[in-house]
Amino acid sequence: MMKNKFKVRSRSHPGEFHIVDILPDGKIVCDCEAGLYNRPCWHKELIKNYLKKHGEQKNQKTTNQTNKIKQGRNDAENSENLS
Repeated sequence: MMKNKFKVRSRSHPGEFHIVDILPDGKIVCDCEAGLYNRPCWHKELIKNYLKKHGEQKNQKTTNQTNKIKQGRNDAENSENLS
């Protein structure tokens, strides 16, 4: 399950944080001043980059696991065919 809320430190207000939320439709929103007006903000960009980096790693791991499962099935089918 993917995390859908992120807490990002504010640059303009030390000690404060903004919440970046990933909506069910995939849209990324932020509660900072720019985000409230649906403008770009660095908080959303930070989370997009984080998800891109970590999502690719997760997808690669899942792909590797899927390939191992498929190979195991192929091995099982081939040994059944040999009997």
